[in-house]
Amino acid sequence: MSSIPACLKGLLTAAAAVSVVSCSTQSPGPEPSATTAATAQTQPGQRLDDYLSRLVPFGFSGAVLVARGDQILLNKGYGLADEARGIPNTAETVFQIASVTKQFTAAAIMTLAMDGKLETSDTLATFFEDVPADKQTITLRQLLTHTSGVIAGDTEYFDNNSRDEIIEMILSEPLDFEPGESFLYSNMGYALLAGVIEQVTGESYEDYLRSRLFLPEGMTSTGYRLSSWDTDSVAHWYAGGTDNGDQLDRPYPDWNFIGSGRIRSTTEDMFRWHRALTSEQLLSADAKKEMYTPVENDYAYGWVVSDTDHGLRIQHNGASSDGAASEFRRYVDEDVVLILFSNRDGEQMLFGNRLANHVDDIVHGIEIDPPPHVSSSEAADLDELVGIYSTQDGMEIEAQMVQGMLTVRGRGQGAVDALYRSNRHPDGNTMSAQADSALLQLMESGDTKAFGALLVNPDREERFSGYVLENRTDGESGLGAYQGLRILGTVDDWISGFGGGMTLVRLDFESGSQVFRLHWKEGGVLAIGGSSLIEPAEFWLQPTDELDLFGGYHLPTTTSVRVRFDRDPNDEVMALTVVSEAPGDSGSEAGQQVYLRN
Repeated sequence: MSSIPACLKGLLTAAAAVSVVSCSTQSPGPEPSATTAATAQTQPGQRLDDYLSRLVPFGFSGAVLVARGDQILLNKGYGLADEARGIPNTAETVFQIASVTKQFTAAAIMTLAMDGKLETSDTLATFFEDVPADKQTITLRQLLTHTSGVIAGDTEYFDNNSRDEIIEMILSEPLDFEPGESFLYSNMGYALLAGVIEQVTGESYEDYLRSRLFLPEGMTSTGYRLSSWDTDSVAHWYAGGTDNGDQLDRPYPDWNFIGSGRIRSTTEDMFRWHRALTSEQLLSADAKKEMYTPVENDYAYGWVVSDTDHGLRIQHNGASSDGAASEFRRYVDEDVVLILFSNRDGEQMLFGNRLANHVDDIVHGIEIDPPPHVSSSEAADLDELVGIYSTQDGMEIEAQMVQGMLTVRGRGQGAVDALYRSNRHPDGNTMSAQADSALLQLMESGDTKAFGALLVNPDREERFSGYVLENRTDGESGLGAYQGLRILGTVDDWISGFGGGMTLVRLDFESGSQVFRLHWKEGGVLAIGGSSLIEPAEFWLQPTDELDLFGGYHLPTTTSVRVRFDRDPNDEVMALTVVSEAPGDSGSEAGQQVYLRN
């Protein structure tokens, strides 16, 4: 996975469509604090530990290491590695690091270049026989920077194949573009690089990485499958409420993953890797300069490199459908590293860039609102709280179970604002009203002018209107006749990074609905795309010490809320009350909004 979030997939901007969405004789690096909960007594470490600990009841499970220089500010596991057996995550738990693997592939290529065994300007035809004519000029550098044009990869398409079969499949597929002319994040490009490493060294990809990169730096817990691992040391992965196991009982990863992902490691091993990269023992200054030079989309060789307010940042992240997520950020000028692993991701998109950004802010002294304190006990019967609650003016809050957790979502700007009372978007009502008027004209009469007037770039009127109408056509083909359009609300845009508002629009059909997003910037719609978050305001709820009162949290915007379920004399749930957390309201009657159960 690249640094572009997966939820950006399909996003249309005013400029383009964005495809979606971290030597063998050397001595080991410095030893990190190797304890289950090794937290340095520093203010950043304490603030991080408090934040992450309070996030665990709301679904976070993983491990985090943050260090400045050789000083570890935090190195600790959170949540459970194995929920069924109650085994906790620790600083020594082994996690899948997903696409963070790519930096190992890049470093291996650079060591071979340092040894004079290849050059990054070498072409595929140098290493493989019978390369098709359209791919013979593809260079290693283009593979490393995702500018080769080879296919991105599909884990369903490539299944249980050998190295040679995978390489043959990749080379037989048509290019997405001429080599060097564009950017396409390609796992298959990194599979080809792994094949090159094996061709040049005569060793397996993993064996070469262990002998040349890992073991010299003391990274004894990093690899695809190590004999030292057991079921107590490797985290299970959870997604969509499914336990995907610790994967020790599965075959060795198929070649569609070799080189691009699926390596496992620990926070401590990755810290050793970080320290190795700060010196020139492993890679020379020239090799690192080449490796860290971005080509397109800030992408270099297995790293995303960008200038920030805190100096040069070199990072990569990763995620997989089985629930693993990872983030590896290095601030070179500050000598700060952030290593975050999660073994419980998926539909809630709990981890991803969002938690990493909050950890990043805390490390840099920015105040982040933590999740509310909640009870350690579980509510008796959550299912009886599920339902739709509404006001007379049609605003709705839906309570439902998602992956075993009670959630609430707002439908309509009033309901969204009620949940976001302490963090509502200042122009939400205006944006929602403008979107409602323009889109209704588009959907009911095909008139694109009003919608075009909302766009930052009016020249995109035809393209963006076509996307909206395509959503309707696609919905009708699979969900039946079109029933109508509803603006679900406008909130802060935590997805695109444009810094404006985000309006969620729902199209209703006979047997379901589809949702898309409008992304605003400086008063106009800059981008439009499908929504993997479904609806704008999903708060995760946990019970408090007070009966039927829940604390809620929305991770992307760090917004807290209190929600009370009210009962009638027969003890039946009859209403939902949003109790404000806004400063000065203190839960007063003026700060409460009541929604009656439908």
